[in-house]
Amino acid sequence: VIKNYIGYILIGTLWISGTMVANQGDTVSSKIVKIAHRGASGTVEENSAHAFLEAIRLGVDMIELDVTCCKSGELIVIHDDTVDRTTTGTGKVGDLTLDEIKQLRLSDGQEVLTLKEALDVIDHQCKLNIELKVKCDNVSQTVIDIIEEYVKSHGWHYDDFLISTFNHHKLLPFKDQLPAVKRAPLLHSIPITYAEFGVPVDAYSVNVSVDDITQEFINDAHNRGFKLYTWVVNTREEMEELIALGVDGIFTDYPELFNEL
Repeated sequence: VIKNYIGYILIGTLWISGTMVANQGDTVSSKIVKIAHRGASGTVEENSAHAFLEAIRLGVDMIELDVTCCKSGELIVIHDDTVDRTTTGTGKVGDLTLDEIKQLRLSDGQEVLTLKEALDVIDHQCKLNIELKVKCDNVSQTVIDIIEEYVKSHGWHYDDFLISTFNHHKLLPFKDQLPAVKRAPLLHSIPITYAEFGVPVDAYSVNVSVDDITQEFINDAHNRGFKLYTWVVNTREEMEELIALGVDGIFTDYPELFNEL
């Protein structure tokens, strides 16, 4: 495992050195938090080392990734409940051990990452949004333990993390044990009470599907003291419209679009 970590760090150094293209003087995109959805997943295999490094190269503020538990208890960076769509294998993630998952490869030949390996790849070069998948029972406590380890020993800070999930109950342990870690309940609907669902978890942001964004929703979130981040936005025109409405952060599969704003 240590050998793998060293390899990831070397890859990251080679990938990023001499190729940073972030446009720091961009006054439009600087108004929002620029978030790479599963890394630069529009052009590179999602939730992979290369996708994360490409997002960093493009100058994002934050990378979003998904974690779920495998049979042996480790947190795997993968979006789906099964490995079928994105890897060379088949079966539910929760039915496979880490050793079994490590024998699989992503569609472009890359290794499937654990959360710790992803943290080593990103190496606190940008902030990280960890989405907790809803079918992983012990995911909150496992992520809390890993964050504490990486803050104490690997140069990360509590402020580097944003934790999100559709199961808002899973955010409560973070509120109780790691209140300095930001929380962001996810939603794909427009409630009568708009952003009120962020109150019980003391949310930093409410993260809402772009399909459900309205001016009223944005205003209500801001009036309650929340940021509003929206996903997934894959055209420059829609980004510009959302920025004009007042969203605070945008998730995209194509983070190079931020440099065109």
